[in-house]
Amino acid sequence: MILTFIKIKKYRIKYLIIKKQKAFGRNNLGFITCRAKGGGIKRNLYKILDSNFANYGMSFSSAFYINIIYDSFRRIFLAVYFIINSIIKNIYRYFLLTKNLKIGSQINFGFKAPLKIGNALPLYKILLGSFIYNIEIRYKGKGSLVKNANHNAIILMIGDIYVTVKLPSGEIKLLLKNLFCILGQLEIRRKVNKNIKKHAGFNRKLSIRPKIRGAAMNAVDHPHGGGEGKASVGFKFARTL
Repeated sequence: MILTFIKIKKYRIKYLIIKKQKAFGRNNLGFITCRAKGGGIKRNLYKILDSNFANYGMSFSSAFYINIIYDSFRRIFLAVYFIINSIIKNIYRYFLLTKNLKIGSQINFGFKAPLKIGNALPLYKILLGSFIYNIEIRYKGKGSLVKNANHNAIILMIGDIYVTVKLPSGEIKLLLKNLFCILGQLEIRRKVNKNIKKHAGFNRKLSIRPKIRGAAMNAVDHPHGGGEGKASVGFKFARTL
């Protein structure tokens, strides 16, 4: 089967990108809750991942894996899928990368999907000892477990109601058998910078601000601040161990 795809410039699909601003250590009121965070390179373009398994195969049941794109917001690589049996033409989706899945491979979603690496299936259809990732906690609650780099879960036992799954942390969890997951191992290729030098301004690009000692601040800014010269902490009341 010969596949022909429409070329997209850098695979930046407009309807899958939204603007999102990081908190940089502030809460909903704007107060600093975590110090030494802020600045850095502008990364406000957030790529939307398909985490509901194509609405469990009801929106579309199959797609082609066509390319890999770098996500500057998450600092990882994502897979670009081309939907082939949707009502609307030229539909694309971003997914997490599946290990050993070659470009041009076809993947399937739903209860009728075959046992194949990269397919989205319910837990009860997968064989014992298989690797899975992007697992649901509750039905139609989107994939939320095992989404980190090079991590995977293992199916230990399949019962009448529950499926026993071993998570990467070693925890053994009981999940409903009709919950969805993706068959295979997760591969998040990170962009490696070679010959990194600790020159001036390097940490600022990584959104790391200077850490100021509390004793060097004013009294209104920190409990250790204030005083003439190098003053002690000077608590208000005496303290004993």
